[in-house]
Amino acid sequence: MYKFINSTFYFILCTYSFLLSISEKASSIAFGVLFCISFLKILYNQKQATFFLKNKKILFYTPIIFLFLCLISFFVSTDIYMTFKALGKRVWFLFIPVLFLWMPVNDFSKIKQVSLNSLTIGAFTSSIILLVNIFFVHYRLNDGLVIDASILDYYHTGFQFTSVLDMHPTYLGMYTLLALAYVIIEKPFKQKWATITLILILLISILFIASRVAYFLTFVLFFLKGIKFLSEKIRYKPRVGILYVFGLLIITTGAVKLLSTTYIGYRLSKETYWDLTSEHFNQENLINKQDSRLARWKVAIDLIKERPFLGYGAGTEKSHLVQKYKENEMNIAAENQYGAHNQFLSYFLEFGIIGILYFAFFLFINIFYSLKAKHFLAAFFFFSLSISSLFENIIYNHAGVIFVAFFTPLFTYLSWYKLKASNND
Repeated sequence: MYKFINSTFYFILCTYSFLLSISEKASSIAFGVLFCISFLKILYNQKQATFFLKNKKILFYTPIIFLFLCLISFFVSTDIYMTFKALGKRVWFLFIPVLFLWMPVNDFSKIKQVSLNSLTIGAFTSSIILLVNIFFVHYRLNDGLVIDASILDYYHTGFQFTSVLDMHPTYLGMYTLLALAYVIIEKPFKQKWATITLILILLISILFIASRVAYFLTFVLFFLKGIKFLSEKIRYKPRVGILYVFGLLIITTGAVKLLSTTYIGYRLSKETYWDLTSEHFNQENLINKQDSRLARWKVAIDLIKERPFLGYGAGTEKSHLVQKYKENEMNIAAENQYGAHNQFLSYFLEFGIIGILYFAFFLFINIFYSLKAKHFLAAFFFFSLSISSLFENIIYNHAGVIFVAFFTPLFTYLSWYKLKASNND
């Protein structure tokens, strides 16, 4: 019976991870089934679950505390109904870390391998679907095959690019970036042609997703990997290493010059500058009309000043922000019911100073232990989560919740185990 349950567990795990980049609804269903199967797997194999049960303090480094903050916020909430809804969404922050406590430690490497392999294949599949679709759209608009700067305009990138899968570019960018980091850092595929193909397709997909955070993190990933690669080349083959440096400079310069003539270049320069400096809406400066992030952050900070210690309660962020948007005549932000677009400010709004301090601690401690354990993929994952949280409410929507609820404890537990194992040696 256990063999059947174990096989089913890995099949559902594979399904969930694959569907993350394909369908939010389907992946959510698979995630629920995965939880049920995980529970059965543990019931039939309790004897092997010893390591993490003896190290329960690891729970303090997982998202489980976010759920406890949610529960505590009932006492100060300005809207009990919204806090109750938020609790229902974030209950996974309790279930997954606790379930992982009972998992045999030997299973974690396989869980990581299966989930990340499936995530990578899913990200590759979604990339192919979206790229084929966008090229077909471009072909129809031009009545023929035309490859020019217009293929990277506003109407072919961002939300327009991901609309076929009905998926937010931020989340698809996170999944695709994790898959890319996995392929580059851990090199899971032996065939070089497979690795190169995956990297190219995932990179092109990230380009069209048009997430500035994803661009920055991709740059960081290649910069760090490039430094390591070039230092090795220069050390053992100086002339070859220097040629590589010049080659990369030429390619980078050419790519920057090419992109500067497209919407991507405009988004990275003028739109980013406006987004982070303008306090008011100015439709002349934008292709896609919106209120600036800086303006929204200032509104959030004004609200925080009114209740800095207790916050407003889980799930209440948007209602308070929308009210303030209307008072400040930020009509687009109010109509779209935008959040703060900053997870740190979001937790400050919901839970007060304790919320933002714990969130910062959660990210820092996991990066620290990942680096100490030389678990570089985990370190990059938590660094990515940190940077993304500066500009997005990553853990507000269900897509972000189930992604964070699964992968953060997985990476935390693995880093913790690696560290303990190395100390014992």
